Amino acid sequence: MKTVKKVIISLLFLFFYVSALPQTATKDTTASIQKAENKRDVYTLNPCVDIPIISVGTVWAIYASHVIYTKPPPNQQQLNSLNKNNINSFDRRFAIYKYSASLDKLAYYPFFAAFPYPFIVFLANRNQKKDLAKLSALYAEVLAVTGIFGFSGPYFVNQYRPYDYDPQNPVSKQMSHTSENSFYSGHAQIVAASTFFAAKVYADYYPDSKYRWVFYGIATLATCAEGYMRYDAGEHFPSDVLLGMGMGAAIGILVPQLHKHKLIKNRDVSFMPYVNTTNGGFVLTYN
Repeated sequence: MKTVKKVIISLLFLFFYVSALPQTATKDTTASIQKAENKRDVYTLNPCVDIPIISVGTVWAIYASHVIYTKPPPNQQQLNSLNKNNINSFDRRFAIYKYSASLDKLAYYPFFAAFPYPFIVFLANRNQKKDLAKLSALYAEVLAVTGIFGFSGPYFVNQYRPYDYDPQNPVSKQMSHTSENSFYSGHAQIVAASTFFAAKVYADYYPDSKYRWVFYGIATLATCAEGYMRYDAGEHFPSDVLLGMGMGAAIGILVPQLHKHKLIKNRDVSFMPYVNTTNGGFVLTYN
């Protein structure tokens, strides 16, 4: 456990240290910055699309979070009836059924650090700092889209967590309101979305900078670390973690990509959210 803590502390240190890299840029990075200054409109916002997405995502997150965190806890009879043979073969084979309170607690460090991380990167770079308002709105949209998908998982799917299948785990933990929120890992999704978003934005502003791969490396390490801790703590099945990591990375990359200036100028492209009582998502149309 001490080793894991050292890894997490080192990772958090790297989160913030890496943000200072552009300030000590080499000639290669300096040239990239100069090119970026000549291309001011990296992203373009479309209020008619962005505001509804952010609004729907915020409202849905508030409503769905209340529902999933107040689910009726399972009783002892329900827990006793759980059978590992009913789990799909992949998850059944690789799941960790023993609950780890220490890893569960440790996983919240990168989770909370991921939220301000993009702002630290933005403020450390001249051109991104100038576009802070626009990038903040874009980040709000990333979080909104993440919330729509992330909260929809446990809202529409009741899936017991791995630790519910081991009678040796604390009963108080098994009989909690979140015992059926295994599908899918929202923690891994948030870390992936935030860190990959920061990496994608940096790469779009400084496409010639060699440091863009460092930011993608940080995003990958942070996401894998968060996913592993949620998995090893017995909170999620492997498929839950893999899906959360993949969804988060996709959202963090695709949302800014869909706001690239050249793409937004094409009015034939539209991207709108929808949510109803049975499902939710987005509609991408091209005329």
